[in-house]
Amino acid sequence: IVSNPPYIPSPDMFGLQPEVRLHEPWLALEGGSGMGLDALLPICTGAALHLTPGGFLALETNGGKQVHDVVGILRGIRRGGGSEGGAPIDVFENVRVRADYNGVERFVTAW
Repeated sequence: IVSNPPYIPSPDMFGLQPEVRLHEPWLALEGGSGMGLDALLPICTGAALHLTPGGFLALETNGGKQVHDVVGILRGIRRGGGSEGGAPIDVFENVRVRADYNGVERFVTAW
């Protein structure tokens, strides 16, 4: 699963460069209030349900705190335990932050 979802926090929308703010559909950019995770959270949880073991996930984020929030979400998703017995296991074994060409930590990969 590879996704470039809407991730710009709502309060940041008016601060975008004019070439982005005036020409891109806001629906494709605006990630909701707070940290802008409205689209990223369901993608993370959905990937955990639909990827087979070893399946690959790559997400673009707003960078900064948001990229580390997404890492925390993915590392917190567990499967098993409870009535199945045994301890729950992490769904994603290798969660990494990756930088863009400008050195900004913007992408998250996991499998």
